[in-house]
Amino acid sequence: MHQAETHLRNFLLGNTSNLDQYEQHIFPLSEIEKLPESLNFPPNINRYFLRSIGIDVLTGDKDIYTFTKLPTFLIIGIISSKYSKQMRASRVALKQGILRPSNLVMPEYLLGYMKDKAREIQVKVSGISEDQSNKVYETVISNLDKTADSKSFEAMMHDYNIFWDKIFK
Repeated sequence: MHQAETHLRNFLLGNTSNLDQYEQHIFPLSEIEKLPESLNFPPNINRYFLRSIGIDVLTGDKDIYTFTKLPTFLIIGIISSKYSKQMRASRVALKQGILRPSNLVMPEYLLGYMKDKAREIQVKVSGISEDQSNKVYETVISNLDKTADSKSFEAMMHDYNIFWDKIFK
């Protein structure tokens, strides 16, 4: 891990021009319009994919990844992975800088991790106090046009279109 950290630091500082085995992979995340039932997504999955941010280091088996979640994008840094060959289509080519649509592959447990994070957010949101909930409501009502035009509202509507009133529970 220390070797990877040193190499990535040197890359970011311009001391080396190549990531070597520490590949970076970009996964565009768009709205889910049709729910694949086998994936058991939580009812806030579109809000998670389209609006949330997060950063983590994930370890399992012999795999180690950096996980950077941005609105509409996921960046996976490989420290070590037995899946790097299967993930080739999502690899960032430093000299080209072009993302092309293709069949992207990631380890299944990374999707599981994202679903768990979406569920964590859902639990936290459902646990906000009545006072805080009232403040949010008042802000939304006093800014209806701004709310209706927001990316957050758009993501919530994507969730509503596939989960209906489950998004409010």
